[in-house]
Amino acid sequence: MKNDTLAVIGTRISEIRRYHKVTQESLADLLGISPKHISHVKNATSSLSLKNLIQFCTIFDCSLDYIVLGKVPYSYVNMFFNTLKTRNFL
Repeated sequence: MKNDTLAVIGTRISEIRRYHKVTQESLADLLGISPKHISHVKNATSSLSLKNLIQFCTIFDCSLDYIVLGKVPYSYVNMFFNTLKTRNFL
């Protein structure tokens, strides 16, 4: 994979991990890998295996399409617009 692709994937993984207030060490424990590997993923010098990507998405209830391709499921977009409407931003 190109390094820029790895960087984007690493950023998405890191954002989701931080949103859920999970440390790199805790994520490594959850996935059964080393904290150093999580750091390498964040810094785009390595990537998670498909098995670990699927496990990550299961743990954090996120889409593999979002992690890899940046595609946001329609339900999230719809939920976002509904939130904006109820708060009178639209």
